[in-house]
Amino acid sequence: MMMCKTVPVIVLVAASLIGYISADLGFPSITSSIQEGSSSSFTFGQFGPDDSLKPGETVYCQAKIDAQSTATLGDDYTWSLDGGANIVGDKVSFQLRDAVDGGPESVEFTVQTKPDFVFDDGEIVHVHAVCYTTPEPSPFSAIFINNCNYKLIIGDTTIAEDPHFIQNVIGKNENGETVTDNICYDLTGTAGDVFELLTDDLLDVSVYCQLRDDYYMGQIRIKTPIGLFKADTNYVSFEGQFQRGWNDVEKFEMGRDPMIAVELINEAATLSYMKNNRKMAVRVERVYQSGRGKSYLNFFVEETSDQGVVFDRHHGGLFGYAANNKYQFSLPVQKDGKMVDVSINNRKVNAYHQSSPVGNSKCYLLNLDDVIAPHTKSKFMKVL
Repeated sequence: MMMCKTVPVIVLVAASLIGYISADLGFPSITSSIQEGSSSSFTFGQFGPDDSLKPGETVYCQAKIDAQSTATLGDDYTWSLDGGANIVGDKVSFQLRDAVDGGPESVEFTVQTKPDFVFDDGEIVHVHAVCYTTPEPSPFSAIFINNCNYKLIIGDTTIAEDPHFIQNVIGKNENGETVTDNICYDLTGTAGDVFELLTDDLLDVSVYCQLRDDYYMGQIRIKTPIGLFKADTNYVSFEGQFQRGWNDVEKFEMGRDPMIAVELINEAATLSYMKNNRKMAVRVERVYQSGRGKSYLNFFVEETSDQGVVFDRHHGGLFGYAANNKYQFSLPVQKDGKMVDVSINNRKVNAYHQSSPVGNSKCYLLNLDDVIAPHTKSKFMKVL
């Protein structure tokens, strides 16, 4: 019977042998945390002042990722032993020996995490290990240790409010049927960078965002034939017509065909532009970060001429380019799987099929470089 105090961690467990000092065999440290996309190493073995490993004896151990793990092996991380290849499966066996017998007196595990750009609120890798004095597990040869559990908490690399984009696109499913589905991706840069998010050639409308810093949007500009709409973290304005604070209320309309309307209420501004029965409506929201004392902007496309906010060949900018790719979607092989293959313009890329960082809908999370290949994001950078 295993004798080990269980805590939610990556866990190695060793059971007890008469003559072994329980406090000296196990994990020197029992918990740590890392960010997605990085690696962490931790040891298991003899760590106390007493000589738990006896000359001429071998300790047989097995480490296993147990049911307390919330991170998914393969999708969220890989693990390896003593610098070797990635361990296949959720368990691995190893042996410990005294230094006079050539060791090793301890082994080192390495967990390499994968960035998935999904906000998981602290996923956990939890490994449990048992050790025996005989090659075959037996309750009579189990070794008791105190530090038998190890908890590795994986934190998100991205900030839960950075500008992830989600949009509806047309593609094919695994059966070759035409479907509309959501893709999502991340746009980052440096403070002051300006990106062309969306254009409509028929309406002659362009939407630009300026980054406040590496992640957050600090300004949105919408150029129309009637005038320039601008929103930053302090004001909302329309060229030559009004400038209001975000706590103000404004309703403005001009023209008939083309026609533009702007409504500001509850720290959200909606702009609609229509010409020759073609329409674009977008919404800009200000979000205050209480922990930082700063605000940033969110941007939404509320409506286009096509239902479902699907863009057509007359749309450009980042959103329009992404929409006009040819997509082939698949679903995870395993029910709870996340990683899938998506083909973009007949080129297979890795994706995650998970809940969108924006809202509760599912989306195929893609790398921006894959979405805009063979171009880079500099294609959409502009100087205002």
